[in-house]
Amino acid sequence: MDPADTPAVFLNFDVQAAQPGSQIVHFTDTLILLQTLAPLHPGSQIGVIVELLQFWVAQDAAALFGPHMQDYPPLAVFDAAMHDCMVVLVNTIMSTLEQTIPAGWLDQIATLFGIYTLRFWAVRQDLGADEPDVDIIAHVRQLLEPVFVMAQFMATHINTPVFVDNIDMVALYLTSIGISLGALHGRVVGGDREVFYRGIRMHESASMLACTYVCIQRSDLETPVPLTALLTNFELAAEPKHFADLQTLWIKDLWRLGLISSNSVHIPSAQLVSLRSPASMVPEVRSLCWCRGCTTQAPFTSRRCSHCRRVFYCSAECQRQ
Repeated sequence: MDPADTPAVFLNFDVQAAQPGSQIVHFTDTLILLQTLAPLHPGSQIGVIVELLQFWVAQDAAALFGPHMQDYPPLAVFDAAMHDCMVVLVNTIMSTLEQTIPAGWLDQIATLFGIYTLRFWAVRQDLGADEPDVDIIAHVRQLLEPVFVMAQFMATHINTPVFVDNIDMVALYLTSIGISLGALHGRVVGGDREVFYRGIRMHESASMLACTYVCIQRSDLETPVPLTALLTNFELAAEPKHFADLQTLWIKDLWRLGLISSNSVHIPSAQLVSLRSPASMVPEVRSLCWCRGCTTQAPFTSRRCSHCRRVFYCSAECQRQ
């Protein structure tokens, strides 16, 4: 299940399936937060996003909200302003970890990312095509850096009291980002999903998958889409070796807890699904040597791992490492 296929969800935007981006809701909190932060960071461009949200709130009050391409500042200015907002929010959350997670701030990061991705849909709607000479995946990947850094920080501290007590916030953050990425691919970028997720991949992106595994352990968490629906997307966003490492650690953890053994399984179906080998990764597995640091690609005489039977190496030397 691709999050792009989920009905009428685009973070803080109420999206009708046939015509996304039709109505603003709950932007007041985001606007107030950024208005509070802007004076504390005089060298940033947070004010650019404040002006955009003020305009949208006024448009929504007059029942005129689009959004439209002309609502946004030039892309270079918008990129810089959004990056400033993201970095300030992420750094503030990380600096206050020992006390608490500022209420709603994780959700605001995901909301801002949704606003960013919506711009490309607005351009497609108004121009009937993408902007010339704009690499959407490259722009999105740049803004995802603080998003993934936040996920990496959460994955490192996921067992601390602050995150244990706020695991529902983590789950909502993951699903919101996943929904935005799925909608961006499904409604704007199109094409091969594997190519899209490889394009946004970076070292920290594997942390999205690590956090998802932890959240799946909590069957009581309510999210806009099932966390298992995001697994394939976050697996594709992680480097194959990182994915294999994370899933191995997940299996070891379930084994340690006594939830799986050599002859029995005592885990919910959601956790069981998370252990499968995603078919969507098979082409990459077979065309890329999994030895860390090796860049050899197909065609090569593949050597399958004798333990997991899923990982391929280009040579016996790489297999031994």
